[in-house]
Amino acid sequence: MILVKMSRTDRPIYFATEDYQAVRFRRRPSLDAVGRNRRDRTSDDRVRRHGILEFGRVRRPIPALSANDQNDYVSGFNLDQGPGLTTAWEVLNVEGAGFGGARDLWPDSVPFGTQTRIAVDVGVGETGVVVRVNGATTGTRPREASRLHLDRWAVGSRWYNNIGTPRLQGFFHGDITALLVYDRVLSEAEHARLDRYLADRFGENRKVAPPQATDGRVPLVTIADPPRIQVFEPGFTIRQLPVGLTNINNLVYRDDGRLMALGYDGRLWWLDDTDADGLEDRATLYFDGRDTFRGPIGLALAL
Repeated sequence: MILVKMSRTDRPIYFATEDYQAVRFRRRPSLDAVGRNRRDRTSDDRVRRHGILEFGRVRRPIPALSANDQNDYVSGFNLDQGPGLTTAWEVLNVEGAGFGGARDLWPDSVPFGTQTRIAVDVGVGETGVVVRVNGATTGTRPREASRLHLDRWAVGSRWYNNIGTPRLQGFFHGDITALLVYDRVLSEAEHARLDRYLADRFGENRKVAPPQATDGRVPLVTIADPPRIQVFEPGFTIRQLPVGLTNINNLVYRDDGRLMALGYDGRLWWLDDTDADGLEDRATLYFDGRDTFRGPIGLALAL
């Protein structure tokens, strides 16, 4: 395996104090590891990844493993903090070959700057993917038998591109103190011993000041009682449609005025105003694309 970081100025740094050492990623840097003369892991192999991580201020991915020319979430797997910006670490998404689609496998949250141990088992079956945080199982998800490629490892970023050739993007902003990878799933006893070892070595719930941005960005803050939707230009009125759809990505009016909604799950809905009050109040399923589309994020209509 060869570790590659092209730009000298973008490299992560070794950060150390009297009682703390870590590799610090300053949002842009990442380490890209390219395997040489190694075979792909087949669906019969199980890979276990155990890391002890201290997160930065905002959502960023930690590692991503993949084939050289394919997206990480299709050919390997990635671990990240979800698609949204947050003021604390509250999402842990693990997805990849045989278990596609973002899913939060950690129902808790901790302030950024809290050193946290994460263990991920990647196997096959109804609970083939298992996530542990600080020694406790926090979530599972099924995984179908599928080839798991480990040719390229991106530490501190993702390796994907939904509209072209995969590339490094979505960079981590925080510290990684250890990253351990095993070629098998550890037993419960081995999990417990390893977690105890890491806690003893690096500390339990250690608080570390997150790395600060140097480009003018500031930490996010929460707003008391914010509106559900806020438009910063004057002249807009917000009214909620009386329909029960969830996870809608796109709303597009057809030229004749009829409204269509596209869900992230691939379902298309016609929305109609049945009482002429100006609000669409009825949703009719037009097309069920849950077995056809994969995470659709765009919609165009024509008469």
